[in-house]
Amino acid sequence: MEVSDVKRLKSLEAENARLERLLAESLLENEVRREALRKNGNRTGPLGHGAVDGNQGTSSCLCTRAPLAAALYFRT
Repeated sequence: MEVSDVKRLKSLEAENARLERLLAESLLENEVRREALRKNGNRTGPLGHGAVDGNQGTSSCLCTRAPLAAALYFRT
């Protein structure tokens, strides 16, 4: 193996590690969304977007809260 090959290999390994982290974060966000929907009874509001608030009849979108839950999960 030549020096340029070793450099290329190291670069590819670093990119692979970055992509694996992105995939893990994406999978976690999906799981957080699924869990939120499961706990919420999978109720949807108008146009199937967000949960209907029984008291106010308004829609509160879960997709705006899931990234926050994921961010809190990663916080150590």
